[in-house]
Amino acid sequence: MAVASLMNGSILAFDTSVTPGCAALVTPTSVNSHRLPMQGQPSEALMVHLQSWLHEKPKAIVVGIGPGSFTGVRVAVATAKGLALGYGDVPIVGVSSLGLQCLSMGGGPWAAAFDARRDEVFSAVYSMTGGTLLADEIDSPDATITRLRQICLDGVVTDGSDVANRIAHEQHCEPRAFAPDAAALIVLAAQRIELGNFDDPMTLLPQYLRAPIAERELNRQGDI
Repeated sequence: MAVASLMNGSILAFDTSVTPGCAALVTPTSVNSHRLPMQGQPSEALMVHLQSWLHEKPKAIVVGIGPGSFTGVRVAVATAKGLALGYGDVPIVGVSSLGLQCLSMGGGPWAAAFDARRDEVFSAVYSMTGGTLLADEIDSPDATITRLRQICLDGVVTDGSDVANRIAHEQHCEPRAFAPDAAALIVLAAQRIELGNFDDPMTLLPQYLRAPIAERELNRQGDI
């Protein structure tokens, strides 16, 4: 992959925003990409899979920062930050987990529609050539349907939920099951890597798009 050649070494990439998660080690001459096991906790599945790759210091780390499962997103971001700080001087780039789902389908534009619970949906539109066409958002199903109609889509990748599949059908598309390929994370990060536009591992945060339940409860109590 060209960006790995530019870095003159390997790039480690992973995402655990959904189950199964995915991980990849990309070098100038090879792409080693895998889906993580469905069983077990995200942290266990990720670290077991990364063990064989960690003996060699990567030139960069790319991580999916959400949105998605609160636990899964937090695990991926914490792992990436820990590795970057542990190695000492490895740059890190956080990218959209919805972008990963879109670009894993190839071509595009592809929309991603995932159930965010509480009658809301995560959505975004990305393409291999155009990058971000509609940024990551959380909204009601009806608002999401209207939003996605702005773009002529190749398809809609979903989590298989009824609400996400309904959104795909409203776009006159058959819903496609998500099949994350961690190498797509590096495609998302390529321009930033080329420009040297890296994140600070001390300040990189998950992109939840909605505050965790505990934080919302504290805010609610503060308003009383």
